[in-house]
Amino acid sequence: MLNYIFVNLAWKTDPITSWLRFLHQGSSNYTDVQISMGDKFNIAFLSRRFCIGTDLAGPGWVSCIERQKIFHQANLVTGKYQEIEVENKYNQCYLCRQQNYFSCRIICTGVKCEPSSERAFEICQPPDTVVYLTHIGGQIKVGVTLDITRRWLEQGSDQVTVIARAPGLEARRIEHQISEELSVKTQIRNTTKIRNLLNTKTEEVKQDLQNKVRDSKRIVDNVLSAGPGVAFSDPKIVSLSKYYGDLEFHRRVTEIEPIPGTEFGGDVIAVKGSISIVKNAMYYYALDTKKFTSTEFQLLDRTAVIEGQASLDEWF
Repeated sequence: MLNYIFVNLAWKTDPITSWLRFLHQGSSNYTDVQISMGDKFNIAFLSRRFCIGTDLAGPGWVSCIERQKIFHQANLVTGKYQEIEVENKYNQCYLCRQQNYFSCRIICTGVKCEPSSERAFEICQPPDTVVYLTHIGGQIKVGVTLDITRRWLEQGSDQVTVIARAPGLEARRIEHQISEELSVKTQIRNTTKIRNLLNTKTEEVKQDLQNKVRDSKRIVDNVLSAGPGVAFSDPKIVSLSKYYGDLEFHRRVTEIEPIPGTEFGGDVIAVKGSISIVKNAMYYYALDTKKFTSTEFQLLDRTAVIEGQASLDEWF
């Protein structure tokens, strides 16, 4: 059986579909596989973790091996290219982390632009960065993005609304101030999202979002008065739940950890953000694919055997 390295679960918007990306071990070749409801998806987690590569902006996302080749070609040297193992807390090797062109966005609060690359600086200048509010996992989150639909789907948003459009620095400032002054999260853990997969309180959520939009207008107006290019948007609340598959099941969903030597899989019934949900026999399981990133694995041609399955009967 061939070994692969898992990269990520991504969303495309034309049409809206979810995809798994993985690397063929020992090569620079990625494979993108669309996930459709009802598909069989069965894998075995292996023991090693490898660098998934980096985003160089110009050539796009490249594998670690390809990044090594580009570096050596630019410096007129030759070398032996190999996959680099990484520690559990990382998905990339040190050099690939350093060469992520847009890494500055992770720490930016909109006070001062300190770009991690020339390309990152260019991207933040146009006045079309979106500041948004979204309801995920029973909580409200504020964020910024250049690609709203894809970003909302990646996070598994239930309901969303745009509150402003602004140049990158001002958008980050609005995001930071809304988070600080209105006690709105900028990140929500996937464990929380798995615990609250169903969005049942639709009208209550809409009201919560509308209240936060109203409170946010003062912050947007303050940033607008300090500089041009900020526009408060007419808040229209959009529901995205229909894109995630069948979330109307009424059984407990067990989160599976990607532990070496174990398996995960079954029939795909839903994909919500980066969370894959399958039915295996009479049970439902969820895999947070972000925990799976950079892990070595094998595709199985049979249904996965999940440890402890028989003992779950006592929960129902």
